[in-house]
Amino acid sequence: MPSLLERAAEQYGENDFVVLLDERLSFADADRRSGALALRLLAHGVGKGTRVGIVLPTGVDWVVAWLAAARVGALSMLFPATYRPEELRRAMVIGDVAILFAPQELFGKDYEAFLEQVVPDLATQGTGPIADPTCHI
Repeated sequence: MPSLLERAAEQYGENDFVVLLDERLSFADADRRSGALALRLLAHGVGKGTRVGIVLPTGVDWVVAWLAAARVGALSMLFPATYRPEELRRAMVIGDVAILFAPQELFGKDYEAFLEQVVPDLATQGTGPIADPTCHI
């Protein structure tokens, strides 16, 4: 994936890669942004075969997250925004998700509060990996 993105950025540069009503992403920006995010993923221990959950609306952030995961060889697990807390929790446990990309707000709702229902005491976890010994199927 990294060499594919690099070649696309060299060949198409500032040409549009993603076009939405209110946002655009060029090939060069996709390469830069996903590369920067990939480095952050690596710094958090994400690598080949790590399962990365994505609960983002379709758009630039979704594309960048997916590309970053692909760059480091992680497996992207796409979760629908329609899941209830217990459904997302179960899917994350079954999928052995190590990290989750999610917005602060989704469709006008406080998604951080939603995630607090998915992983109780999430707000008190601080930085680093989330330790939830109650996460059993």
